[in-house]
Amino acid sequence: MTQETLVNKVNFILSEETHIEMQMYAFRKECNNPYKINVNPELINEIISIMAYGVNTLLINKNYRIVNYSTSDERKNCYYEYDLDDIPANMRTMAEVIGNAHYANYDFSHNGFEELDHLVMVISDGNGHVFSIYKAFSTVEKLTKSTKSIFGIMGQDVLESFNGKLLRIGPNFQVIYVSDKYILLDDKFAESTFDLHAVLNNQATRCMNRLKDKNLVLDYKKLYKYKENLSFSRKLVKVLSTSKILNGDIPKEDVFDFINNDEKLRNILIIKEKEGEKYIEISNKSNAKAFLELLNDEFVYSQLTKQKYQAPDKDER
Repeated sequence: MTQETLVNKVNFILSEETHIEMQMYAFRKECNNPYKINVNPELINEIISIMAYGVNTLLINKNYRIVNYSTSDERKNCYYEYDLDDIPANMRTMAEVIGNAHYANYDFSHNGFEELDHLVMVISDGNGHVFSIYKAFSTVEKLTKSTKSIFGIMGQDVLESFNGKLLRIGPNFQVIYVSDKYILLDDKFAESTFDLHAVLNNQATRCMNRLKDKNLVLDYKKLYKYKENLSFSRKLVKVLSTSKILNGDIPKEDVFDFINNDEKLRNILIIKEKEGEKYIEISNKSNAKAFLELLNDEFVYSQLTKQKYQAPDKDER
């Protein structure tokens, strides 16, 4: 999804002529069961205005590129389209609440704000345009009175005590779900909240099994070790899932010929023989990285300059 497409999908919330509808769902800590929040009708338009401000500020004004999460290494000024096969349960609820009205109401008389972990808000125009947002609460947004603090409200001319609990809803949110796509506005938040490292590890392991079938590497111990690193694991998943070398019918000998004919690669990727069979030796991070670059076919020969160069972003052009 491009930034322009995303904006076109959600900018209906900014239209003054459009009737906007909103449903709000609460989630407790470590629980994926949604609870519907009944909002005072007088407050709904105010909350919608606040989230419209958030959409305008975070998605429209920033004009960030949207890149696949699996290719997000060393990127700045961008958001991330979640493109892994496995969707964590607490992320999937953003899709499941859309169009569902059978959830129990959140009982504020028996449950406090302290138990709330995040909200999912579903925003629509009643004409098929809809998106949901994931809004995590910070500590300062759930305010409760203690022996060391007091809440004050303005009376007519005096400061009066307020004994209730306060919940502040600001315009920030961390994930948006629209048109079957999850867009992560904060990858570090998503990685910790949705345990994406475990998701990546599981998918990387499946990819490694496909790599073994190609019989290109002498020993896989280093690759298994490096995949524990989040950045490497992300790249491993992307490369092993899309590599034409792995997923096509390119002969093994053609791969070794390419390495031997490239001055840079043959000094990094060492080819060894064992029992009459050739293999690539992966012994450190440098040749592991070069191996992934090779699988991703990042080495391009220019007919114009007669030189080889790397094109790590070729899949985005």
